[in-house]
Amino acid sequence: MAGEMIDLQDRILQDADNVVNQSSRRPELHLAYNFFYVTILLGSIIVVLVSHKWTPQPKFTEYLGNAATLASLLLALVAIVYSFVSSEGISKSLGQISSIASAVSESRDEVRELIKTAKALNDSSEESIRLNKETSERIGNDLTSLGEVVTSLQSGSRDLQDTVGKLPLRLGQIEGRFDGIEQILNEKRQPDERRDANQPSQSVFTTEESVLSFLESSSLDENLLTIAVVLACRSEKPLSIDDFCRSIGASVKNKSIGFVACMEALGIVQTEIESMAPRAYYIEEVNELLSQRATEYFQDYLQRVKSGNPDHYAKWSGKYESVKRLFPD
Repeated sequence: MAGEMIDLQDRILQDADNVVNQSSRRPELHLAYNFFYVTILLGSIIVVLVSHKWTPQPKFTEYLGNAATLASLLLALVAIVYSFVSSEGISKSLGQISSIASAVSESRDEVRELIKTAKALNDSSEESIRLNKETSERIGNDLTSLGEVVTSLQSGSRDLQDTVGKLPLRLGQIEGRFDGIEQILNEKRQPDERRDANQPSQSVFTTEESVLSFLESSSLDENLLTIAVVLACRSEKPLSIDDFCRSIGASVKNKSIGFVACMEALGIVQTEIESMAPRAYYIEEVNELLSQRATEYFQDYLQRVKSGNPDHYAKWSGKYESVKRLFPD
């Protein structure tokens, strides 16, 4: 686009220079003609004056008239020639001016289109600059947000590392608490001389509502552990926590140990530790209402979710069957 505008300007300037050069040469030619004509006229006047002063001819006036007539004819002829030459030069100049005017008119249309295109390009450039500016600002804001997210992730990573570092200590504390509960339960298992050996143990699970409330507040893993306790009591076989966790796919054994300890603290089961490592219990007694409702409650739950969530049903029914296989009839 810029190259076309430069070529157009060069063409216009070249045409204008040609006109100027031709016009500048023509006045020099006219000046020479004028000087020649004036010289002839002055020479004729001088000849007439000298003849009038120094010629004694009686017919001088006639001669003078003839001379004036000849001079007039000569001047008329010179004027005709001069007019012809001048008209020819003017015609050429007008023709060149007409050509230049046509070229200028065509160039004007081209310049108008070029200006329109340049304006459109300028507007497009401004729009591109504006879009680039908005994109740069947006990228800057995104980078700032990304920096904040990275900072938060770094802070969270440090907190997670601190938590993971403290996790063994926390697990040790939890295990110590479970050991403390086991010690308390062992002390409770010692015969109390002030209580009759035939007096039944006190339990808060005296109604069916309390048993259902216990089962509903427990997780599904804990419900399965309750069923395992009931089955171990009925089959008179020891309950191995390792085997139970393996059957349901649980990885935290201390949680199951703590739940058994809590059940015994509530008075709904009585256990005797068969071995510490791996942990195994001999279930001496289970609350009668809990023994009746534990399996029934879990089976009802599976039936409720069977149609609505078949994947969930398949998962927990499989775990239930695995627990049952621990204590075959």
